[in-house]
Amino acid sequence: MAFILITLWVLAQIEARAAPVAPTVFVGDSIVHMGPWSKLCRGAVVIAKPSGTTRDILDRVPDILAAKPATVVLMIGVNDIALAVPADETIRNVEAIKRQIEATGARVLLHAILPVTDLYPRPGYNQRIDALNDRLPPDRIALRIPPKAYMADGIHLRDTGYAIWLAHLRSVGACR
Repeated sequence: MAFILITLWVLAQIEARAAPVAPTVFVGDSIVHMGPWSKLCRGAVVIAKPSGTTRDILDRVPDILAAKPATVVLMIGVNDIALAVPADETIRNVEAIKRQIEATGARVLLHAILPVTDLYPRPGYNQRIDALNDRLPPDRIALRIPPKAYMADGIHLRDTGYAIWLAHLRSVGACR
C-alpha cells in the first residue's frame, strides 16, 4: 500500500512539473506579438500571430489552455476588419475564444481593438473599429493610448504605448 501511495505521489509531482502554470498569457495579433511582454510581465507567455485573425486564435485555443494561464490578455480583431471578415463571424469567434478560456477558470481580460492614428493609410478604419468594439462583450477594456505612443505606421505601438498598457494591466492585478 505504501508503495502505491509513493508511486501516485511521484506521478503527481511529475505531472505538476510537466505542465507549469503561466500566470499571464498574451493572445492576439501583431500588436500583441510585438509587445515586450516577457520582459515586462514575469512568466508571461505570448501566443500571438502577426496578421492573425480571430479564426487563427480560435484554432490556437488548445495551445492557450495548455499553458494553464491564470489570466489571458486578449486583443484581436483588427485583421478581421482588414480582411473584410463579417462582423458577426468576428464576434462569434471572440465570444468562443473567451468562453473556452473562462471555462477553465482563467480570467480573460478582453481588450477592445485599438484605434489607428491619422498616419494609418486606410481612411475610415476607426469607424469600422468602433462599430466592432461596440459589439464586443460589455466587459471589454478600452485602453487610451495617445497617438505619440504609436509607431509611424499608425497601428503598432512604441514602447511608451506598451508601458501604458502594462500600467493598466497592473492596476487590474495582472503582471505583478
